Amino acid sequence: MQRKRKQQAQNRITRRKLLGKAIGYGTAVGAMAYGIKWLDRRYPRREKQMKKNPEKKSAKPVYSNSDMRIQHGKPSMHIVKINTVLQNTPLKEQGKHIHELARKYNIDPAFALAFFRKESKFGALGLGAKNKNPGNLRKPNSKTGFQKFDSWEKGIEAWFKLIANGSHYYKKGRYTIEEIVPIYAPPSENLTRKYISDIKEFVQEHRGIK
Repeated sequence: MQRKRKQQAQNRITRRKLLGKAIGYGTAVGAMAYGIKWLDRRYPRREKQMKKNPEKKSAKPVYSNSDMRIQHGKPSMHIVKINTVLQNTPLKEQGKHIHELARKYNIDPAFALAFFRKESKFGALGLGAKNKNPGNLRKPNSKTGFQKFDSWEKGIEAWFKLIANGSHYYKKGRYTIEEIVPIYAPPSENLTRKYISDIKEFVQEHRGIK
């Protein structure tokens, strides 16, 4: 009888030990689970964060510097940037006008600035300055005379009209520098390859201005 009681007492002790271990293990697992939940709240995992707050795709630049098509749906330069290029020139503060014309005629303003820079240093040099003709446009059906304008605004828009509406450019399917320059600045009068190279360089420089 005494032996049976001792055995029962020993079994109770064993059960208490096992129960204690089980409780301890459960407490540890619970603490671990709580810790994981806390970490998830404090430092959301990438997958969950993407679902709750999907990251906006970074806007791709409208144009790359290697893109030399003069015709574009949206200007690659905003008004402030255009005015930055034109500061300290006769065309200063013409940024808004040029930007509006770029949208109207579907011509990237970076190219207009490049041609104005190449032809007359933005209206500062030669007949372009005298005639308010920054693109040095010829008189219609003339190989010698240049057009004269009574304002820079008109001289600037005349250039956009020539490229967009003239019979030799857009209407002939010519949209790249390589296609436009040989007509605009023919080899008989210009170093055409150098002209193309300069325009490309100016376009990239203007687009890169911050």
